[in-house]
Amino acid sequence: MTSEGQGRDCATCGEASCFGAFVTRTLNHSEVIYQPGELVCRAGMPALGFHVLVEGLAGIRRADPAGRSSLVALARHGEVLGTPPLEKPALQLSNVVALTRCTVCFLERDTALGILGREPLLARALWARESRRVADREQALAMAHGLAARARVAQLLLELRDEFATVRDDGSMRLELPLSRRDMGELLGMRPETVARAIRALESSDVATFTGRTVVIRDLDALFDEVELVG
Repeated sequence: MTSEGQGRDCATCGEASCFGAFVTRTLNHSEVIYQPGELVCRAGMPALGFHVLVEGLAGIRRADPAGRSSLVALARHGEVLGTPPLEKPALQLSNVVALTRCTVCFLERDTALGILGREPLLARALWARESRRVADREQALAMAHGLAARARVAQLLLELRDEFATVRDDGSMRLELPLSRRDMGELLGMRPETVARAIRALESSDVATFTGRTVVIRDLDALFDEVELVG
């Protein structure tokens, strides 16, 4: 958990295989600040380089055949956003939108691949890390869809607490959600009314209270139990 709810920063990340740490150490990168709601990558546009999320939380949105866009995944610090241009030509496959204030570093394709080509051990470590992240994300999504609605919401709160929660004097936890209720439903594969029922169930069990995007978690162990008992 953080005191400001801002998450981690790749510039101070000590992980040798963190792509974000690699990019921030590269002199040729550019840095852009995105405010909540702004597009970082647009589906269908050329992928000209590597966008790396250095700080903040971003959402990956995809459209169905009818053109309806839904939030399908979250991206955190150190992750490559959008479609990495490993082959030419490459187009962005998804929209990536900033959910919080995001710092994104951009490194042109030829520059990035040139550096990684001279450092094969680093390249393998970086791609292995990214592959694990994608696999972990898909596995977590599959597991979440096997849970009851209130357990899915509880699991999401647990996933967000390290970056967006602060501990209060009475021992409870205050979590500022970076997601709207609609986003939560899309991410968890639930209808808005199902999300509302799950929230009421957590409140009636005195596990957490919801006021707008502010969640007060009264008993962290009880929140874990919501996931463990059903899972």
